[in-house]
Amino acid sequence: YFKLTKVVAKEKVPSVKASHILIAYKGAMRANPAISRSKEEAKTRAEAVLKKVKRNGVDFAEEAKTSSDGPSSTKGGDLGWFKQGQMVPAFNDWVFSHKKGDVGLVETDFGYHIIKIDDTKEEDGLKLATVAKTISPSDETESRVFVEAETFAASVSKGKNFIELANEKKYSIKNAQKLKKADKNVPGLTGNNRQIILWAFNDGTKLADVKRFDIDKAYVVAQVTQKEAKGLQAVKSAFSRVKPLVIKQKKAALLAKKMETGTLEEIAKTQNVRVQTTGDASFENPTSSSPGRDKAVIGALLGMKEGSIARGIEGKVGVYALELIKKTSPVALDSYEPYRVQLERKLKKDDKIIYEALKEASNLEDYRN
Repeated sequence: YFKLTKVVAKEKVPSVKASHILIAYKGAMRANPAISRSKEEAKTRAEAVLKKVKRNGVDFAEEAKTSSDGPSSTKGGDLGWFKQGQMVPAFNDWVFSHKKGDVGLVETDFGYHIIKIDDTKEEDGLKLATVAKTISPSDETESRVFVEAETFAASVSKGKNFIELANEKKYSIKNAQKLKKADKNVPGLTGNNRQIILWAFNDGTKLADVKRFDIDKAYVVAQVTQKEAKGLQAVKSAFSRVKPLVIKQKKAALLAKKMETGTLEEIAKTQNVRVQTTGDASFENPTSSSPGRDKAVIGALLGMKEGSIARGIEGKVGVYALELIKKTSPVALDSYEPYRVQLERKLKKDDKIIYEALKEASNLEDYRN
C-alpha cells in the first residue's frame, strides 16, 4: 500500500468549551438502570430545566450538579475543550453553529442535553491531501507464483525432500507444531488458513502427504510431518512439558509446609520476604501489586472471613499466606440489562461464534452455558 500526503493549506480550527445537563430516559444509550422516566417525561423535564437556566441569576454549574444524569454532573456539567467531530453529530452541529454564552436544547441517543457554550477559540490547523494506491500483483506474477507452488508440491509428492528442495529454491520454511483440530489458524501464517488444519486432520490425509493451499496473497505448500493419536501422550513426548509443572508443585508443597504456623509477619521474617497489601482488589479490577494480580489470591480472599488467615495458596508465581483485612460486597442492581448489552457488543466484535450462540439463548440457563 502506497500513500503520499501533502500539506495543501493552513487554516484556523475552531474549538469550543461547553457544559451540559443531560436528562436521560429509560432505554437511552448508557442510561443508568435506575432511571425510569419515559422519553416524553424526559423531554418535558429538559424543557423546564432549559427555561430555569435561562433565567438571570441561575447558576448553570450548580443546576448541572443537581439535575444532570451525565457523568460530568460532579464537575458542574463541564465537558472541557473539544474540536469538530469529537461529539455525536446533533450535539456537535449545535455547538459549532452557536456563539459563546448561547444556551439550547439538543436531543441525542443519550437523552436531552441542555448545552451552554462557555468559551470559543481558534487554533492553527493543517489541511492535508492524500493520494493512496493499493499495490497488487499483476496477473503475470500471480500465474508465475501459482506455477511455482504447484511444481514444488508435485515434486515433493513424487519423492523430493521437502526441506532440501525448499532450501534450494530459497523458499521460507515454517514449522507449525502441536496443532489441534479445533485451532482456528496455523501459527506464522496470515489470512484465513483453517482449511490447512481441516486437511491435516482429515481421515484421508496420511503422514508425509503434501498439498498446496491458496491463502490471503500467498500460496502455502503444507506437508504433514507428525501425527499423534488420540489419548494420553507418550512419556517421552510429554516430558518437557510436564517436568517444570511437577517441579513447581513440589516447590509449592515445600513452601506451604513452612507457612503452617505463625503470623504473616513471622512467616515473612523466617523466609526473608516482606508482607505486602493488595489494596482494593477484585476479579474485575486487580491491583498493580503482585498478590493482587494473581487470580488464585483473589479467589482465596473471596472465600475468607475478615481477620482470618489462609495458608499455602498456590498462585502463578509463588505460594501465599493471606490475611483478609476487609471485604466489601457489591451493590445489588435492579437490572443487569446494560451489562448484558455491553457484553453482547463486545462478543459481536471479538468472538462471533459465541455471539451467535448468545443470540439463540432463550433463558438465563442458556446464557450461563
